Amino acid sequence: MINNRPTNVIPEVEAFERIQRELDEFKRANPEFFEQLQHIVDRYNATRDMAEKVVRTKQISCGPFQLTGRPSVSYDGEVLYEEMGRDWFFEHGGATKQITKYEIDKTKAEAAFSAGIIPEEVAAKARKVKASYHKPEKVELP
Repeated sequence: MINNRPTNVIPEVEAFERIQRELDEFKRANPEFFEQLQHIVDRYNATRDMAEKVVRTKQISCGPFQLTGRPSVSYDGEVLYEEMGRDWFFEHGGATKQITKYEIDKTKAEAAFSAGIIPEEVAAKARKVKASYHKPEKVELP
């Protein structure tokens, strides 16, 4: 593993592992409870999804499913351009936009950063480092 440290170095990780063991032990001690709870959670999620689909399709509020505003409408300009034609599209408010996106070759940029060709203050703004993590699944109960 990359840059791995023992658990006791980070108190928050150590605390997480303690509660994880406590939860695992509680599950082992109460298997019938968790089996029943899982069955109820599965039914809850399935009926919630079905109910949401119906009220969303009908665009209504009903019980705990509350419509929070007027439905928003948007149009796919590319579809209208292709289906209705160029002239119709522009006559009815259509427009095209050119978007500029700046990209740089990562290998060459990294070499420039390492060689000091780019000042530190510019490197601090332009260079982003993002670490990827795997983490334990979140436990969720409704």
